[in-house]
Amino acid sequence: KEEPLSVTLGIGSPEHDCEGRAITLEYPDYYFVTAYVPNAQDGLKRLDYRMDWEDKLRSYLSDLDKQKPVFYCGDLNVAHQEIDLKNPSSNRGNAGFSDEERDSFGKLLDAGFTDTFRFKNPDANPGKVVINTLLFFVFAIGVGYISYKIFKKVDYNLLLTFCAFFIFVGNL
Repeated sequence: KEEPLSVTLGIGSPEHDCEGRAITLEYPDYYFVTAYVPNAQDGLKRLDYRMDWEDKLRSYLSDLDKQKPVFYCGDLNVAHQEIDLKNPSSNRGNAGFSDEERDSFGKLLDAGFTDTFRFKNPDANPGKVVINTLLFFVFAIGVGYISYKIFKKVDYNLLLTFCAFFIFVGNL
């Protein structure tokens, strides 16, 4: 077990860090960041807060990436594509599948991160995936999405393309 060089709580944003949603571990060759992304809630009541949080998180991750590769994982509270849900039409516009949340996730991918599940399984359908959701306290097979197996019980895991290559080629 390797101890991290440093541990940082939050994303450098006092208005968001008070909720304790992110932890960064710094290692010699990379950063490991895990986050519990704010849920937009019923009726998207907290969507503005979430979008501000995601903008600040993306900036934080990009700043880290300028120093060394970033592994990012956690409960991201989003289904990026219709293929990520069993019933996308009935979920459209709901928390986790609003256009704003999906667009924000796309911006993270555009910033150079890789959805490792989609990288490895570009055409996986909901019949092959699993979700563990605390919101409804259920564990259901065939509904939702699962992360890449290297990280357990998280919605999505993102890596810089370089790191994704290293993981798949290096068999971490």
